[in-house]
Amino acid sequence: MPTRSTADVAAGRRLLAAPDFRGRCEKRLNHALSGQSDIDLLCLASVDGRAIACVQRTGANPARVAAMTATLMSVSESLSRELDGSGVEHALLSLRHGVVVSRRLGDRTGIFTLSALGRGTTNLALALRFTLDLADSLAADIEALIAMPAGIQVSPA
Repeated sequence: MPTRSTADVAAGRRLLAAPDFRGRCEKRLNHALSGQSDIDLLCLASVDGRAIACVQRTGANPARVAAMTATLMSVSESLSRELDGSGVEHALLSLRHGVVVSRRLGDRTGIFTLSALGRGTTNLALALRFTLDLADSLAADIEALIAMPAGIQVSPA
């Protein structure tokens, strides 16, 4: 995963400004959610807590979910650096009736976090594997968008 010194934040900002980026992300998340009966929410957020795309079977507020899951990753990364100087691969939060799995995407921008909410019957290992695989797939998609010769279309400011 990129470090803060190697992250291409400008590429991430270009993606966020592109008119079809959020729609592409939402479509991918909808497709992923439709194949997982034990996952109730998928949220792609920026590291500053803004919702990029959020699909769900719950009544959660996407803006609040994005802000809280971005904070969960930031706190996890800070704790990891304090304790052993390394980074965080993912964060797990065990709820009374479910589990939250969050992972910073491994794309070159370093600014996206994916979180999944599994219901109480969800197997933790399966929720973790699903989230890690989806995060890797989204990171590959983001890399491909950045590498497109014409780039993703950005609307004029």
